Formats: sequence, structure tokens, C-alpha cells
Amino acid sequence: MPESRPSPERESFGREISAGIRKCLAQLVEPRKLAVTLHLLGYKVPQIAQKMGWNTKRASNLVYRGLDGLRDCLRAMELTP
Repeated sequence: MPESRPSPERESFGREISAGIRKCLAQLVEPRKLAVTLHLLGYKVPQIAQKMGWNTKRASNLVYRGLDGLRDCLRAMELTP
């Protein structure tokens, strides 16, 4: 079965989004950046709280607000699908 590859346009957009995410993450305050990075890596809020020594409410708020900031930043860069 042949391997399915994304179109060149899709690959280019993927690179742009990746660079945009890195740039936007860098603009977040440190606790939000850490919380969102762990979230994007697949950690759940309770795991983030435990790993960072935060209570669950703080971890949840940091993930929520950080993702909101990330979306706003990507939107401002016109990098939304």
C-alpha cells in the first residue's frame, strides 16, 4: 500500500503553524507557557499540577488561559485553519 503524503501546500502550512506556535508560546508568561507546553505534549491537568507542584485549579486556569492566549496570537498571525 503506497504511503500517503500531504500536499506541498499542507506541508508548508504545517511548518508555518509549527513556527507560529513556538513564537506564540515564547510570548506567554512562564507558568502559562509551561502549562500549555505540557498540555500539548499530552499531559492532563492533574498530571500537570502534580508535575509542577501546583494545585489542580491553578493548573487548569493556566492551561485554559494559556491556550486562549495561544489561539489569539495565532489568529493575529493569521495562522488559523
